[in-house]
Amino acid sequence: MLAVHLVAFYFTKLKEDQIKKVDRYLYQMRLSDDTLHDVMTRFQAEMVKGLGRDTNPTAAVKMLPTFVRSLPDGSEKGEFLALDLGGSKFKVLHVKVAEEGKQHVQMESQFYPTPKEIIQGSGTDGVLFSWTKHFKVRGVQQTDVVSNLCKALRKHKDIDIEVLALVNDTVGTMMTCGYDDQRCEVGVIIGTGTNACYMEEMSNIDLVEGDEGRMCINTEWGAFGDDASLEDIRTEFDKEIDSGSINPGKQLFEKMISGLYLGELVRLILLKMARKGLLFSGKLSTALCTKGKIETRHVAAMEKNKEGLRNTKEILKELGLDPSEEDCIAVQHVCTIVSFRSANLCATALAAILTRLRENKKLARLRTTVGIDGTLYKIHPQ
Repeated sequence: MLAVHLVAFYFTKLKEDQIKKVDRYLYQMRLSDDTLHDVMTRFQAEMVKGLGRDTNPTAAVKMLPTFVRSLPDGSEKGEFLALDLGGSKFKVLHVKVAEEGKQHVQMESQFYPTPKEIIQGSGTDGVLFSWTKHFKVRGVQQTDVVSNLCKALRKHKDIDIEVLALVNDTVGTMMTCGYDDQRCEVGVIIGTGTNACYMEEMSNIDLVEGDEGRMCINTEWGAFGDDASLEDIRTEFDKEIDSGSINPGKQLFEKMISGLYLGELVRLILLKMARKGLLFSGKLSTALCTKGKIETRHVAAMEKNKEGLRNTKEILKELGLDPSEEDCIAVQHVCTIVSFRSANLCATALAAILTRLRENKKLARLRTTVGIDGTLYKIHPQ
């Protein structure tokens, strides 16, 4: 019995020591409540700037009017085809709404991988302001997405489809959630990229005419910080991620949060820790030195409650490393810090939106619903 207690004590002490070592190395990524509150205040100011006619041209957060004026009321019906060009997959959804007079949604979906030659090739789709994530299709920016989509559909004589609307995926998430819950006023995507939308008072939107009612605003919060307003919380790893991306200086908030970047952030941290002799006895592997070899799905697997340490050891071995128990504990904690910061930053921007909703309604307390979707939100165990 004494031996069991000694082993448990040893493991607990070992874990504490490794956590402290990683915490010291990644102290810049551990954002305090005061810092997060300050970031929330900055985002609130960016929202105001984006909504203003005179200030919008220089605003990093564009606060785009969607011209969606209300949430579903449950009476909607029809048959629809939805196309979703996401960060990792192209989704095609066949949706039947309110069959037989009931509030009911029937949906079939098909997922297709998006080939690299499409993501970074030449395009005839797109008015597109700019690409994000890993997209860099040429010939598309500043062109009309809807008219080009219609032209593309007309080429297929066997398809008879009328394009009703072009909506951001955050808006689609909010509307889908709103079909079941009319309190839903916010849509958030936390996937390959990240973004949010919410219902704003028309009287606060300088970019469109009219003062009555509300309109959904697509914040495009991934660009928060593109005007250098987040430089004090960006780390050397964030800067390296940005400089190695296809859109340097753009989507800086997204690069600290979304699924496209978390795995690479972890890889860069482990590589630098190993070079300093803090991991793997200072030994490297070809895979650890190769961009993209750690993906966000690996980070999620390493953070699972019960099998996380076992997963960590297997993943590190697949990377050509020979990790000790101490290494596995430290690597798992690196993943936790990177993911925790991501979640905190999302929550901070969301808190700014919810505070604005509450203040718009002049309420002491706000009861609302947030619709959330995205691969990172779905696959990450924490």
